[in-house]
Amino acid sequence: MNYSNDEYQTAMMEFYRRHLCRMDEWPECMSLTFEKMNQEIYGFMWGPSEFTINGTLSDFDRTARLGEISVPTLLTAGEFDEAAPTSVRHFASLIPNSRVEIFAGASHSHHLESQESYLSVVRKFLKESNQCR
Repeated sequence: MNYSNDEYQTAMMEFYRRHLCRMDEWPECMSLTFEKMNQEIYGFMWGPSEFTINGTLSDFDRTARLGEISVPTLLTAGEFDEAAPTSVRHFASLIPNSRVEIFAGASHSHHLESQESYLSVVRKFLKESNQCR
């Protein structure tokens, strides 16, 4: 498959618009991430396609060890996140003392799209976690 052809690139950008960052104009930090990211290493680890992992990480699975996490854990996702909320909830169910927050209308970049509510959730989690010591 030719991953640089126009059809693939159009599909990939549509996927990004729906699931990676839903903001009309991407913030500078998002653009810089893509600009500065080492594509060779990313491709080696993930593979050439955004839609199918077939790089060196394709067999990496530590799901069975999630129960070993022994600290309060916050998992966050956007409603339209590429890390699907159902998956995030599943992983949270395997982690003792974990909590899930799903941000309505947001994507993988929920920390940018819903910044105030995201920071509020993180602050509350950190405050509550600190009281557990």
